[in-house]
Amino acid sequence: MRTALLLASLPAVLAAPASLDSFAQSRDQVPLGLKSQAAGFSGDVTQCQGYKVDSVSASSTGGISAQLSILDQCNAYGTDIPSLTLSVEYETAQRLHVHIYDTPLHQYQLDDSILPRPQRTLSGDGAVDQSELEFGYDENPFAFWVTRKSDGEVIFDTRAKNIPTYTDQVQIEGNYSGWTVLPAHPLVFEDQYLQISSALPTGANIYGLGEVISGSGYRRNSSGTVQTFWARDIGDPVDENVYGSHAMYMESRWDDNQKKSASHGVFLLNSNGMDVILRDGVIEYRAIGGTLDFYFLSGPTPNDVASQYALTVGLPQAMPFWSFGFHLCRWGYTFVNETRGIVQKMRDAGVPLETQWNDIDWMRHYREFQFDQNYSPDEYKAFVDELHSNNQHYIMIIDAAVGILYNDTDQYDFYQRGHELDVWTKNPDGTEYIGSVWPGYTVFPDWFSPNMQQVWTEAFSNHSQIVDFDGVWLDMNEPSSFIDGSGSNSTKSLNQTLLQPDPTYVPPQLPAQWPEGYWNVTSGISGNITVNGTLTYGANGTAPKNDALRRDLLSYLPSILRRHFEQSRRAADIAQARDHVVIGKTVRHNVYANAEAEARRSFSLDPIHDKVAKRQIGGYIPTIPNVDVPAYPIRNGDGTLRLSHNTVSPNATHANGLQEYSVHNVWGTMEEMATNQMLQTLKPGLRPFIVGRSTFAGIGRQSAHWLGDNYSTWAYMKRAIQGVLQFNLFAIPMVGPDTCGFNGNTDEELCNRWMQLSAFFPFFRNHNTKGAISQEPFVWDSVASASIKAIQARYAMLPYWLTLFAEASQYGIPPVRALFYEFDDPSLYSNDVQFLVGSSVLVTSVLQPNESTTTGIFPSADGTTWTDWWTHQKVDTSKSDNVTLDLPLGEIGVHVRSGSVLLLHADPGYTLTETREGGYEVLVVLDGKGYAEGTAKIDDGVSLPVGDQTCLNFTATNFSCLNSSPTGSYNLQQPLTKITILGVTSQPSGASLNGQDVSGVEYKSETEEVVLTGLNGDLNQAWELKWW
Repeated sequence: MRTALLLASLPAVLAAPASLDSFAQSRDQVPLGLKSQAAGFSGDVTQCQGYKVDSVSASSTGGISAQLSILDQCNAYGTDIPSLTLSVEYETAQRLHVHIYDTPLHQYQLDDSILPRPQRTLSGDGAVDQSELEFGYDENPFAFWVTRKSDGEVIFDTRAKNIPTYTDQVQIEGNYSGWTVLPAHPLVFEDQYLQISSALPTGANIYGLGEVISGSGYRRNSSGTVQTFWARDIGDPVDENVYGSHAMYMESRWDDNQKKSASHGVFLLNSNGMDVILRDGVIEYRAIGGTLDFYFLSGPTPNDVASQYALTVGLPQAMPFWSFGFHLCRWGYTFVNETRGIVQKMRDAGVPLETQWNDIDWMRHYREFQFDQNYSPDEYKAFVDELHSNNQHYIMIIDAAVGILYNDTDQYDFYQRGHELDVWTKNPDGTEYIGSVWPGYTVFPDWFSPNMQQVWTEAFSNHSQIVDFDGVWLDMNEPSSFIDGSGSNSTKSLNQTLLQPDPTYVPPQLPAQWPEGYWNVTSGISGNITVNGTLTYGANGTAPKNDALRRDLLSYLPSILRRHFEQSRRAADIAQARDHVVIGKTVRHNVYANAEAEARRSFSLDPIHDKVAKRQIGGYIPTIPNVDVPAYPIRNGDGTLRLSHNTVSPNATHANGLQEYSVHNVWGTMEEMATNQMLQTLKPGLRPFIVGRSTFAGIGRQSAHWLGDNYSTWAYMKRAIQGVLQFNLFAIPMVGPDTCGFNGNTDEELCNRWMQLSAFFPFFRNHNTKGAISQEPFVWDSVASASIKAIQARYAMLPYWLTLFAEASQYGIPPVRALFYEFDDPSLYSNDVQFLVGSSVLVTSVLQPNESTTTGIFPSADGTTWTDWWTHQKVDTSKSDNVTLDLPLGEIGVHVRSGSVLLLHADPGYTLTETREGGYEVLVVLDGKGYAEGTAKIDDGVSLPVGDQTCLNFTATNFSCLNSSPTGSYNLQQPLTKITILGVTSQPSGASLNGQDVSGVEYKSETEEVVLTGLNGDLNQAWELKWW
C-alpha cells in the first residue's frame, strides 16, 4: 500500500544501484527466447534432450516410483541434475499426485508446517482402480500424460509431439515479449531452472494462475499470457505479478458432440519464483528452483474442481459472523477523535457500520505498537471500548517492516525485544538485513526463527491491554522494501547507504486521477454527479467509458476448434497408453455429494498418510549460486525488474539457513499464520479474523484477503469481480476490493454503484488513500441511500452467507461462482460481469458511467426462471436469455433462482448482532413444477472449532407444501416470523402451519406470491406449511 506515492515523490533519494544497468542489459532477448543472465549457461533449451526412464517399481501405496537419468547435459539456465525420481500416487478417487524431484533431495521443497500435504484415502493395489485419473508415460525421452477415465479426456500431456512450438513473439502489455517464445518442450531439471510443458486445446478456457488483474478478465488469454509468481508490492497493474502466488488453474472443455463440458484442475506446488506461459495449444512452466510437484484434480464440474483443490491445500477457516458486516477505513484519519467522528457520522446517516479500521495513522512514526501522539492510549482505548459497547468491532493495520532505533537514546520495545531474541532476518554475513519502509530504516521478521512467534504474540498481547482489537490487517507483507538490497552489512555502514524516507511523509497534493469521464478542471473536486445543475460526466466534451469492458458479452461465443483432430488424438492417446496405465471406473454425483463424501474421506479419523513421497533431506540447505540474479529472468513486473525490486533481496538469510530466494512467496502467508496463532492465544475459542495482502496456496485455512491497492475507476470496479472469482477458486473465499477505489479520487456515481456491488462480495470494505477526496458513504446523500439499501439486503441474507461459508469450510465449495459453474453453456465462459452468490442469487450491476441500464444473461435451461429480489417480479426470458435491466442510480440487479429456499433475517439492524437478535423469515421461489429446496447451517458464529450447529433442510413440493427438517444441536432462539412463497399462480383459500390455521395470509397476484405473517415458528423443530 502507498508505495507508489512515496517513490514518485523521492526519485533521487531511492535511486537504483548502478548494478541495475548491467542487469537491464542482461535482459536482451535472443532468437530462441531469453538470454541467460549468468555466465556459463546457454539460455537455449533446444539443446536439452530431457530424461529417460531407467527403472520402475510399484509403491506400497498403489502408485509407482521411477528413476530417471538425463539424456544429455544442456545447462540452459542452471546446472543439470542428472538423476531424478518420479513418484506417482493415486491419493483419492479425484486426485492424482505426480512428483518429479532430484534424487539427492537437495532442491528446496516447502515444509509441511507452511503447507500441510493433503491426506490420502486410497492405498494398496486397488488404488489405481478406484481413481478417476490414470497416468501414462513414455520411457525415452520420458514424458507423461494424465487421462480422466470417465470420458477419455487427456487433461495433461507433456509429449513434445503433441505440443506446438513458437519462435515468434506475441505482445504482453503492448510490447512484444521474448517470454512468449517457446522453441522446444523437453523436460528440463536444473538447479535454478525447471521447465515442463503440456498440450492444451486451441482457445482453452483457463481460469486461475494468480494473483493477477488479467486484461482478458477471469478467463485467461490462452493465446498470449505470461503469469509470473513472485510476490510484489505494486498498485494493481494489469497483466503483471502482484501480491499472491497461486500456481493453480482450472480448465473447462466443451464437447460439441456431447453438448456438455467437463472441467479439471492442475496445481503445481513450488514456492520459488516462476513463469507460466500460455499460448495456443500449450502451457509451459518455468521455475527457478524447487521441484515439479503436481496435483491433478478430475472435476468434472467447476464446483468439483474448486472443492478438490480446497481439500488439497486446506479447507477455508470458518469466519466470524461480524466479518460479513460493512467495514470502513481510510489512510488519513490522523486523530482518534477524527475516527470517532466518522463512526458517529455513519450512525447519523443511518448507514450500518460493523467494523471501523485504522490505517498507519495510529502509529508513532509508522512504528508498530507505538502510539502516535494523536492516538493517546487513554483516548484510543476509550474509542475502541465505545465501539464494543455499541456491538461494533475494531481492526488496525500492521505493516511488515519493523523500524530500527534512530539513535542511542531511542527506545522501541518491539525492535529491541526481537533483537534480543535474534528474530530479525539476516544478511548472508549474519548482520541484520536493513530495508527502508514507512518507519525509515527497518528490519524484517524471520518467520523461521524459533523465537519469532513469542516476540509476535508478546507484542500483540501488550498492545491488547490498551486496544482490544477484534482482528488484524496485515499489509505490505510481500514483504515491501523501498530500497534495493540491504542498507548495511558487516562492511557497509548504514550511514553510507541511501537516505531513508521521511516517516512523517504526507502526499504533496490531491491525486490527479479521477473516474472515467469526470474532469476536475471543468467540474471541480467535489466528485458530485452534478455541479450547479450541470452533469459532470463528460463536462469537458470527452466522455470515456469503462475500457475493461472491451468484449461484447452478448455476441461472445468462445471458439471451439478441437473437434475431429482432438477427438481422434484422444482416442490414439488412450490406445497408446494401455501398456502403462490402468483403466478404472467412476460414478458421477452432484457437486455437494461429491464434495461431502471426499471431505469426509480426506479428513477421516484414521487417514492414510503418504509414506512414499520424498522430501528434501532434513537440515540440508540448498546452495543457490546465482541467488540475486538467476540465469533465467522471470518476468518480474514488466520484465525489467530485479527480484529485489521493492522487496527483501533473495540473498536475505533466515534462521534455518534458507535464503529468501526459495521462500519469498510464502513470507506473507507465514506472517498470516503467526498472526492466526497469536489471535488464538489471546482470544482462545474465537474465530480469528485476519486480512492479508500477500498470499500463497492454502492460506485460506487461516486468513482472508483483500484485492490490494486498486484505483477509483469503473475499470477497477469491474475487475474486482474477476478478483473475487479468482480467490474463491483458490480456496480463499473471504475476499473483496477496496470499495470505491484506493488510489486516486472517486466520484459520487462510481461510489454509488460500487457500494452496492461490493455488498454482494464476501468481504465488504470502503478504503481510500491519504490526500484523496473523502469517500465515506455519508459524503453523498445518494451514496448513503444506495448503501443502506444494499447493506440491508446483505444483512438479511446473512444466514445464506454463513451457510455458504460453512459449506466452504466443510467441503470446499466456493461461495461466489461464475455463471458457467452452475449452467453448462460455453457462451458463459467469459462472463465476468455477473456472478452468483451460491447457486441461488445472481448479481448484475451497471459497470459503465452515466448509464442506467445494463444487459445480463439469465440462463433459462431446464426451465430456470429468475425473480427480482427487490420487486419479486419474474424476469422475462421467453425471447432470449439476454435481458436488459432498468437500473437507475441506486439500484442493482439481484435475482433469485427458481427452485430456491433461503433462510433470511426478518429485520436487519444497524449491526449484525442486532440483526441476529431479530426473527427469521423464509423466502421460497418455486420452479415450474412447484418444487424448491434449500439448506441453512446456523451456529453461534464465533466459536473455533465450530461447535454446535443446526442444519435446516427446506423442501417445497406440489405448489402446496413447505417442510423443514432440522438436524443438529445448536438452539435457534429467534422465531420464524414470516414466509414468502413466489410462483403461486392462484390465490390460496387458506394455509396452516403444523395443522394450525394461519390468519395472516396475503396474496399478490401481480407477483404470484403468498405472504404469511404473524408466525411464531420454532426452527428447532420440524414443521410443515400447507396452503390450498
